[in-house]
Amino acid sequence: MSKSHLTTARLHLEMAQDQDLPFAINLLSNPQVRQYLGGPTPKASAQPAAKALLTPAKGEIIWTARLKTAPSLPIGLLSLTHHKGSQDIEMSYQFSPKHWRQGFASEACCAALNHGFTDLALPRIIAETQTANTASVRLLTHLGFTETHRLTRFGAAQILFEIRAQTAP
Repeated sequence: MSKSHLTTARLHLEMAQDQDLPFAINLLSNPQVRQYLGGPTPKASAQPAAKALLTPAKGEIIWTARLKTAPSLPIGLLSLTHHKGSQDIEMSYQFSPKHWRQGFASEACCAALNHGFTDLALPRIIAETQTANTASVRLLTHLGFTETHRLTRFGAAQILFEIRAQTAP
């Protein structure tokens, strides 16, 4: 059973809502956030792209991460969604740059992994990132993901990672 709300030591992860649309637009149009995600989305097309980003398909979940100390302030998006049209479930995340390097993404990802393995009984979860995104590579490795292979997609070198239920943090 999928949970619409997860809690960590410092965060509330709540199912993304329409009220999160302005935050999603800001993430999509932010050059720092989108540096390794295909670049920023132009403002003219950011709203429909953000709406799509916040609308999970059947069997998928997208959470908005909020600080417990400031619950009205979204700081990131985290999802368990199907990977590029496959049956694999991919964990993906985007956080506001002012909340980088504080452990929030790690904390949120641990909660999502635990939910995926414990509540959804997934045998594995994958993640894909550009090889150039050393912060993301470091985070995924820290979480226990292992590299399965490298490929070129979206015009850039990518690493596909996986983590299996028995090796999760």
